[in-house]
Amino acid sequence: MPPAHDPILLSCGSLIIDDIHWEDGSRQTDVLGGAGVFAIYGARVWLAPPQSQQIGYTVQRGFDFVPDIQHELDRLDITLHNQDHPDLHTPRGLNTFSADDHRDFEYIHPVIRIFPRDFPPKWLLSAQIVHLICSAARAHDIVEEWHTLQAKYADQFNVSSQDIPDTMFMWEPLPWDCLPEKWGEFQETMKMVDIVSPNHEEAAAVLGTSMDKLESELGNASAALAYLAEQFVQAGVGQREQGCVAIRAGKRGAVVRRKDTPSWCVPAYWQAPPDLHRIKDVTGAGNAFCGGFCYGYLQNKDIIEAALYGSVSAGFTVEQVGVPRLDASEEIWNDGPPAASRLKELQRRIAIDIPASESIWRSTQCGDDL
Repeated sequence: MPPAHDPILLSCGSLIIDDIHWEDGSRQTDVLGGAGVFAIYGARVWLAPPQSQQIGYTVQRGFDFVPDIQHELDRLDITLHNQDHPDLHTPRGLNTFSADDHRDFEYIHPVIRIFPRDFPPKWLLSAQIVHLICSAARAHDIVEEWHTLQAKYADQFNVSSQDIPDTMFMWEPLPWDCLPEKWGEFQETMKMVDIVSPNHEEAAAVLGTSMDKLESELGNASAALAYLAEQFVQAGVGQREQGCVAIRAGKRGAVVRRKDTPSWCVPAYWQAPPDLHRIKDVTGAGNAFCGGFCYGYLQNKDIIEAALYGSVSAGFTVEQVGVPRLDASEEIWNDGPPAASRLKELQRRIAIDIPASESIWRSTQCGDDL
C-alpha cells in the first residue's frame, strides 16, 4: 500500500453545513454534512490512525467557514487539502423533514464543486478509488479530466504507468438527473465507472417507472430491486461491462449485482421496527454506505462483502443528527462497538461464512415485510 500520506480513497462530493428543520418544529444549525463528507466518514469508521490518512478530501471553505467544522474534520486524522474562497459563501443547506423519513432540501448557499484539478497532483497518482455524486454529464467530465491529469502528472513527476493504480470510480447519481430521457446519457456514463449506486427511487425513475408500480407488478420489494439491478447491469457498467450496480433501498438494505452474477440483497444494519429507536436521522446514510462500500471493495472486490461494509457505515450514520461521533482518544464511534465487530454481527445475522480464500453467500430478502 502507498504510505499513509498518499491517499487511496477520495470523494468528489461536497461539504455542506446543514441547518435542519424537524417535523415537530425543532431546529438545529451548523451541522457538518454534505455527500462527500458523509462518504468520507463512511470510509473513516474502518481506518484508525495512521491508516486513516489513506483517505483524502479537499475542503472547499468560503469566507464564512465555521471554525468548529474545521476542528471536527481535523479530528478525523485523514489527509485534508483546504481550498479557501474569500469571495464565496461556504456551502450551506436547509433540510426539512416530514413523515416517513421524507426530506426536502434546498441550498442557502450553493456548493463549491470539487474537480480532479482541486486535488494535489500526487493524489491522482495514488488514489485507487474515487467516490462521485453528481449528474451523469458531470461524472463523465470528472472521469475524463482525471485520466487526462493523471497522465500529465505522471509525466511531470516521472512516474511509470506501471506504478499508477487503475483508479476505480463509484458514482451516485443525483435525484433530479434520474429522468427517463436521461437514460441514454446514463448508459454512456456507466461504461466509464466501475460501480453505479442509485437509490431504489432513483433507479426506478430513470427507467420510467416507480418502486410502488414494480412491487405491485412483481409481487414484492425483493423482486422489484432485482429487476432494477438487472436493467442496469444489462445496460453495461464498466469499460468491459465488468462493473457492478449497488442499489440502496433505505430500511430494506441494498441489492448488488454484476452482469455475470445473480442479484444479492444485504440488509440494513438497523432493522425497523425492532431497532427503530436507534434510527435518529437518515441524512447521509446513502453517502456513508458508498464510502464504506468503496473501502470494502478495495479489500478483494467482492461486491457483497463491500455492501456489508456499506451497511455498517450507514448504520453508524443514522444513529445521530449529522456525522458519526468519534472519541479520537480511544477510536470509539458513537460510544458503541467498532465497525469490525458490527460487520461480524451482520455476517452472523444473515448466516454468512467468509473463509479466507473465498466468499460463500446466501440470498436474503430485501425487507419485504417492512
